[in-house]
Amino acid sequence: MAHGAVTYRPIQFDGIEESTGYVEAIAVDPEFWRQGIGTALMKEITFICLKSYKISVSG
Repeated sequence: MAHGAVTYRPIQFDGIEESTGYVEAIAVDPEFWRQGIGTALMKEITFICLKSYKISVSG
């Protein structure tokens, strides 16, 4: 019905490496659109990113 992924990617700023959570592959089956599933998925992904990484990005 829905899928989302957060993958680890190292990133460097001024020679310092930081752990980064890269948000990708967010999808909701069209049959389930407009039911708040995507919003709930992104809230959970945001919680994971804030808890686990100093920096989060999406592509």
